Amino acid sequence: MKNRVFNLSFQKCGTTSFERFCKEELGLAVLGWNIEFDNLYYLEDFDKIFNHRKFLSNQVFSDSPWWSPNFYLMLYKKFPDSKFILIERNLDDWFDSYKKFMERLPRKYPSYVKIQAKLYNRNDHIPGELSLPVTEIHRGYYKHFVENHNSTLKKFFQQNSPDNFFNCDLYDPDKWNKLANFLGFNKTIKRNYHENKTELKI
Repeated sequence: MKNRVFNLSFQKCGTTSFERFCKEELGLAVLGWNIEFDNLYYLEDFDKIFNHRKFLSNQVFSDSPWWSPNFYLMLYKKFPDSKFILIERNLDDWFDSYKKFMERLPRKYPSYVKIQAKLYNRNDHIPGELSLPVTEIHRGYYKHFVENHNSTLKKFFQQNSPDNFFNCDLYDPDKWNKLANFLGFNKTIKRNYHENKTELKI
């Protein structure tokens, strides 16, 4: 397999499990979350991302900044023969997980707060503030944001590159076999890759 693979799934949608699956089961070179790339995305310095040695030396890309809203349009234009993946999750489950993540984020990655504010279009964030409250009052906003983004993304790929687009539910028990087949690997996956660690995961 030579084509690049972009996992466009939102954070908290099995991205870490996907990365381990591609590395350990399929033997692919994977780049997961990278704060340097997120900062470059925040600055809109896309040329530095695509010319970076870590981008050039890997084949599979997962987590941010790859899932960033509308970034898929640039990725498709620049790498039209790539494989694109979207794993979706029950929106209430997703928000519960994301809310816990944001409660811990300022303590570990305070500089990342501004990036999260930009990614989710939180215009109420005050520049320089090292926290971004995500509470129950935000549930509807985030659910709508994710649902609208995923719906638009799916429509785009279904119209422009249906054969290179894979969409599944995080809770599908057969998703790893389906993913392996989509990526061109004729093998049966017996292991259930599932990361559910307590440490902070982007």
